[in-house]
Amino acid sequence: MFQRNFVVRPEFLQLVTVCDSRGVELTDYGEEPMDKNRLAGGAKQVSGAATEAAGKLSGNRKLKAKGKARKTTGKIQSALGRAADKVRSTLGLRKT
Repeated sequence: MFQRNFVVRPEFLQLVTVCDSRGVELTDYGEEPMDKNRLAGGAKQVSGAATEAAGKLSGNRKLKAKGKARKTTGKIQSALGRAADKVRSTLGLRKT
């Protein structure tokens, strides 16, 4: 079962930890935390898309290409993180 610990503060009620029966800390959605590469890859995709859009708006082909490359790098890094999460999940390993 899940164990929930709450800290009561005057302005709100904050969820501190949720653990499954193995003691693995879970997110608010009941899943194990994501790999750092997934998060970093998503951030790179967003910044790459913004840079690409800025290049399109300004007509700067070099800036547009730089944004497209960063976005692609982010997609690759995100895929690497998803693969790592899948391996951990399949083998039942805890993310450290």
